[in-house]
Amino acid sequence: AEVSQSLLSPLPVELGPVRASRLEGILPQLLEMGFVVEPFGPGAVLVRAIPAILAESGSPVEAALLDVIDTLAHSGRERWLEHSLVRLVCHAAVRAGQRLEYPEMQRLLRDLEATSSPRTCPHGRPTMLYLSAGLLEREFRRV
Repeated sequence: AEVSQSLLSPLPVELGPVRASRLEGILPQLLEMGFVVEPFGPGAVLVRAIPAILAESGSPVEAALLDVIDTLAHSGRERWLEHSLVRLVCHAAVRAGQRLEYPEMQRLLRDLEATSSPRTCPHGRPTMLYLSAGLLEREFRRV
């Protein structure tokens, strides 16, 4: 799989002095991750390529670059990759009101059961609720 995806047009991104100074120390990591950037005046860069995972997720390039510079400067590459994967999963998620065929529903439930944390989404919100017969009877005033 490709690490980078070239942009059709290079994108200028204003970093500001703090991020520009951080950038110098993490350029090799950025390149390894799939970002191709070059200086573009004081405190700015031209983004020529982005990580394939960002291209697939549809994340805004400028926000993603600023995020990765900050994250790499403070907590390292693994943390940024984890954040990117969470964003990609959320982007591909089934949305409220989206219609699914029964086989798709069954596949989603099987896939969910196979995960290490089937009861919560990547953000920690519940994916399922337990409704006992007693609770249903109380809600429908059958007690």
